[in-house]
Amino acid sequence: MKQILHIFVKDARHQWLEILISLVVTAALVFTCPSRWHAGAMMYGSAVSFSAFGLVSDLPNLLVFLVPLSWWLLISPLIHDEKLVGDRQFWVTRPYEWKKLLAAKVLFLIVFLYTPLLLAQCLMLAEAGFSPFSSFRGILYDSLLITCVLALPLVALATVTRNFARMTLAVLGGIVCLIAIVLLLATYHSPDRTALPHQGEITVFIAFFVCLAVIIVQYWRRSARVSWVLLALLVVLFGAFSMGGAPDNAQMDRDYPGNQQKVVAAQFAYQEKEGTAASALVAQRDRVGISIPVLVSGVPDGTVTIPDFLKVTLQSSGGTRWTSAWQSISMNKFFPGERVASAQFTMPRVVYDELIGKPLSVQITFALSQARAEKVERFNLGQDDFAASGLRICTAIRGFAEPPDEIGGIACRAPLEPELTLVNSAWSSAPCSGTSPKTDDSVQSAAWIGSLEKASMEFGIVPVWSSAVNLSNQFVTGSDGPTKVRHLCAGTPVTFTKYTLMARTQTTLGMNGFQLPRLNAGQLRVITSE
Repeated sequence: MKQILHIFVKDARHQWLEILISLVVTAALVFTCPSRWHAGAMMYGSAVSFSAFGLVSDLPNLLVFLVPLSWWLLISPLIHDEKLVGDRQFWVTRPYEWKKLLAAKVLFLIVFLYTPLLLAQCLMLAEAGFSPFSSFRGILYDSLLITCVLALPLVALATVTRNFARMTLAVLGGIVCLIAIVLLLATYHSPDRTALPHQGEITVFIAFFVCLAVIIVQYWRRSARVSWVLLALLVVLFGAFSMGGAPDNAQMDRDYPGNQQKVVAAQFAYQEKEGTAASALVAQRDRVGISIPVLVSGVPDGTVTIPDFLKVTLQSSGGTRWTSAWQSISMNKFFPGERVASAQFTMPRVVYDELIGKPLSVQITFALSQARAEKVERFNLGQDDFAASGLRICTAIRGFAEPPDEIGGIACRAPLEPELTLVNSAWSSAPCSGTSPKTDDSVQSAAWIGSLEKASMEFGIVPVWSSAVNLSNQFVTGSDGPTKVRHLCAGTPVTFTKYTLMARTQTTLGMNGFQLPRLNAGQLRVITSE
């Protein structure tokens, strides 16, 4: 223990400037972070980025980037003080044990990296109006993610390089590899590829243990060649897992069981409109996008049905059969009553060419989430913050151009992404008179915010989730004049309806005699030229 403390004190004395820089950057983030929740910063930060207010509102975003950069400056001299690369390590001739040397480095990071970060996150939560103690477990989980994604890879790269310059080249090489992976994903991504279950968790797990293995190998054996092989293997595995893909059938059957007779989330029927094409078509690279109109009904009262995925099977009378992988869809959420929606999917061009012009038997399987309205709260907009269940704390957004009694929108913040909530209010086009707007001047608006998934904590330096509520129908567009912006008035009622997950299920829509639409000349040119 005495040797560990001796090395720790020596490192603190040698790296005092890097420690100071890291602490100053972290403290600056804590000091400026509340401006991210400032009403004006939510809506007008980008528009006034060259003003004094814009500089203040943009500074937290810059500091979020500078904090990991300060860790880089802190970790590099910490590890390079006792070099692990080459055959001239002076510390090998001293009575240093590699386990104690490694323990001293870990102690240094705990004291000068993790402890300031933990205190900063607690202070930011308190400044945002939340109790750090209720979110402490989430903060610890966030620290684990930061370790896997940022801290541990930086330490691993420092152990296989001689100095800061070599480490910089290694970091730049890693960035180039990440860019190459992103370009590869954009070029060769296929919706028909099936992903591994829990792919994200597996990637973080592998990154943690590979980087940990590199660090231990370097301190134990100082074998740079083995360590570089492990890091190269990590990049290859990361690229393979990052290819993404659709969830497999076994996972979907577990998450969305299809044999729940008591669960009726929605009913679907093919909706063929008279005088219009049966489906729309869009050409994309070597795939063809199909959009089929469907009539949605049967949603139980007090619930909302959310379409998450769909899978399509097409079969011709000649026996040709094609089944897609599960594809994510962007259909709107379904409320009780009837409505027409579009079931959109993509298929390979070669399959489309084989099935075009043939009567097809179509089976569309929808994976649905059913949520129930649990709690409805109503507030009147005013000057002060208000605490909405599921969203925690919300505030009125006021801009510079509006009169003092006109409100440009609503913003909310929470320690985590809030539960799925429907926000309803009414815009006004008439001047506010200090009271609720007249009914004739009101335009109803709505917005969804949050998620059905309950996360323990999201990865991020700042532990507070914040976002503007994008209420619909705010802008009035016309061909005879500029776009007008509606506003909210003080005293306007705002309703928050929190939804919780009831069940997940699958339902199937079948049809016979369906024919795929033909590509027109323009679409043929587009798809051929790509």
